[in-house]
Amino acid sequence: MRSAAAVRIPGTYSNLEMNEDGGDLLGMEIKIVPIGVRYQGVADTGLGPAGRFMTLPDSKPEPGGPIALIEPHDSRVGAVVIPATGPSRIEFAHLAVYHTRDIERYEIWSYQAVLEISGVDRMLVEGGSEVRDHVDDGMVLLDGEELVDWKALLDPRPVTRIKLTFGSGRIIDIRCREAQLRLQHAIKHMEDWVGPLDPSPSAQ
Repeated sequence: MRSAAAVRIPGTYSNLEMNEDGGDLLGMEIKIVPIGVRYQGVADTGLGPAGRFMTLPDSKPEPGGPIALIEPHDSRVGAVVIPATGPSRIEFAHLAVYHTRDIERYEIWSYQAVLEISGVDRMLVEGGSEVRDHVDDGMVLLDGEELVDWKALLDPRPVTRIKLTFGSGRIIDIRCREAQLRLQHAIKHMEDWVGPLDPSPSAQ
């Protein structure tokens, strides 16, 4: 896996130019300098003294581009909820989602997500939980044989079995009729991936 080059923010950005007819300086120049983990900037319009440096507000990055892949490997489950009525839920504290940025270039984002499971016939849980236990393999099946892509679960899909195997050896094995994955909050940009993806469920 290779990371994309970091974006360089500090610097001077200018489109100032002289108006030959009137002799005026037109445009704007912005200078940005790092101050610790934040940035300060000043703008100059060329019409008078430059302004004072001001701390720039934090900007929270957002995931962009269509979803290319949802990877259950290394995800973390926060809770398994079995209500008296309605769908059961597996609540993910972390689930990796690949967003396409360019050809064979992807941003990997950590999401909070909920897998809603309807028509549960049986749920088997083997083994105890451990702090920050991670999913080693997440398998979704239709009719006991056909693997279902996790990305396809963004829409309600008929499924017959969901099996999560954890690094600790714990297993959650569910027989059901339908499932839907709901991405809730993008938590953070984890890293970048450059290269081809294998979107087949067997790659997960």
